[in-house]
Amino acid sequence: MLADLFPFRHQLRAGTLSAVQPLPEEHWEWKPPGGIHTVKSWLWHIAETEDRLSGREPRRRAPRAGREQVLAYLAESRAATERLLQSASADDRQMYETVRRIFAHETHHRAQIYLYIRLMGLQPPRT
Repeated sequence: MLADLFPFRHQLRAGTLSAVQPLPEEHWEWKPPGGIHTVKSWLWHIAETEDRLSGREPRRRAPRAGREQVLAYLAESRAATERLLQSASADDRQMYETVRRIFAHETHHRAQIYLYIRLMGLQPPRT
C-alpha cells in the first residue's frame, strides 16, 4: 500500500497545524510588507493544491473564510489524500510521485509560514 511509503505524513500536517492553531485570528491575516500571501492564504493554497494534485476539483478561494473553514478544508483535502494512499499500490510510480509532490509542497509552504511567524516576533513550534 502506498501509505506505507509515507510514514511522516501525519507529523507533517501536525507540524503545520501546531504552528497556526495558537495564532490569534489577526495573525492569520498578516503578511510581510510587499508580501502576496497571508498565513491564511498559504493554508488555503496548501489544501487546494493537494486537491488539484490528487485529481479533485479544488474549492474556490474564500477570502472571507475564517479559521474553522480553512482548517476544515485542510482536513477535507488531507482525508481525500489519505483515501488515495490507502487504496493505491506501493508499485504505482505515478501515484507515488504525485503524493511526494503533495507532501513536498506542504513542507515548502509550512517553512514560509514558520518564517512569517518569526517575522511577527513569535516563536514557531519545534517540530
